Amino acid sequence: MGVPGAVAGLGLLHERHGRLPWRDLVLPAVELAREGCELSWFDLMYMEGTAAAARRHPELQRNFYPNGEPPQSDHMERIRITQPELAATLEVLAQDGVEAFYRGDIAAAIADACAANDGVIERADLAAYRASVSPPLTTTYRGNEVLTPGPGCAGPTTIETLNIYERAASAGMAHDDVERLHAYLWSSRLAFADRFEFMTDPERADAPWDALASKEYAATRAAQIDADAPPPIPDAGDAWAYQDPSRALERQKLETSTTHLCTADADGMLVSLTNTLGGAWGSEVVPGETGIAWNNGMFWFDPVPGRPNSVAPNRTGLNNMTPTIVRAPDGRTLAVGASGGRRITNCLTQLIAHVFDYGMGAQDAVAAPRLDASTPWVTVDPRFGDESIDTLRSRGWDVRVPIYPGRTAFASPAIILRDADGGLGAGVDVFHTASAQGL
Repeated sequence: MGVPGAVAGLGLLHERHGRLPWRDLVLPAVELAREGCELSWFDLMYMEGTAAAARRHPELQRNFYPNGEPPQSDHMERIRITQPELAATLEVLAQDGVEAFYRGDIAAAIADACAANDGVIERADLAAYRASVSPPLTTTYRGNEVLTPGPGCAGPTTIETLNIYERAASAGMAHDDVERLHAYLWSSRLAFADRFEFMTDPERADAPWDALASKEYAATRAAQIDADAPPPIPDAGDAWAYQDPSRALERQKLETSTTHLCTADADGMLVSLTNTLGGAWGSEVVPGETGIAWNNGMFWFDPVPGRPNSVAPNRTGLNNMTPTIVRAPDGRTLAVGASGGRRITNCLTQLIAHVFDYGMGAQDAVAAPRLDASTPWVTVDPRFGDESIDTLRSRGWDVRVPIYPGRTAFASPAIILRDADGGLGAGVDVFHTASAQGL
């Protein structure tokens, strides 16, 4: 288990940008937990596939698996799930604010449950937690400003992928052009090699963050692309040489409980927000009667000592979340993000290309076929066609073609695109539990 930052982060967001009282914002969540929400086909499928967790943990079963079994539907009735324990916790947070989560009875219940499950988090760890705001990492893509979270998230990998791809493929290439697909796969693999080499908690270790996001460094990486073959396993580049020549290199359980949302208001404010438990049901622990499913954030660390992302006290793990904002000179603004673990950054970079290279609208950008190169193999949407897929294989790529682009094949995005006149369009992944609403 890792100390959760979501409550403190949302509190700080409200403190800096909120327009309504904190209580007014939290009470609707209290009502939703108490009155319940309808489960979709995706929810039911997910809960069936992860039901073994409830048999291991009675608190999880009590909150999510009535009678010890997954909810059942005969396709005629709507199944609702209520969370009265979570409702009571949220009511305390509505009344007493963010501090109630990190101190007092809620914190005590969390710490006690952690100790009971052989964890190491104590009440002092919760009380000491503070959210902070860091400046975004920025680049441009085809002249459009891209803003992502900095080190600690996958923002640097997203930006490096875009920078390499921008140089390796022109905006005029057809969406299904094999040369474009080949260049994208290379761009992703090169960026991931650097991610595994350099990325770590920026507060605890140094890394060439500026260089990894620079156009100059991306040019050296793009120059390594072989037009006829994939990289076996790309070596990390010498990013330090582009930031501090004295430090040149001397020679690297699925995430299934992530949620992404985008929202926008009438005044032009857009928010891209990713939140996660980590793996399925997180740690599978629900502390006491809080109704809170606990994360398993320690899996973001490297268990081998002495490496950049090794386990250590008071350290932030390296996660894959990449909520992103893109601002175009013509006034368009894109809020984009996704769930899907390490597949997130490939998803976002391609959606950005769909919008700004091909002029796609929000839903078309989400629905268009994509690739994924975040695994040892590459996953290719079958809609690219047999000829393109066969050509990629002939060049040496280990191509896997999913039966349908479901939750195990690609990340699941949500986007809002504000056009130059202020109109809003939304795009969501129809293969997941997702929806778009305008109020």
